[in-house]
Amino acid sequence: MYDIDSTTRGGGSDCRSVVAHVVTALAHAEGVEPERLDTCLADHIDADALEELYARSRAETADVTVRFAVEGYEVVVGGPGDIRVSR
Repeated sequence: MYDIDSTTRGGGSDCRSVVAHVVTALAHAEGVEPERLDTCLADHIDADALEELYARSRAETADVTVRFAVEGYEVVVGGPGDIRVSR
């Protein structure tokens, strides 16, 4: 069971998109597989803008952190391998 006081790290070094990593981290926090997640990320953040932001930050070697709320969770994205989801 997911401890709402803990932080779940999602991501890794594979080639999935930042959005795919966010969905995986949210699903892990909910205790479900990503394809079973009831939340539509597009209802909370512009996924294309998030992808573009991190594509540019990698090209320019800039550090970017994005923080937003999804269904009672705080999501903090520092890049594809640095995603934290907490309540």
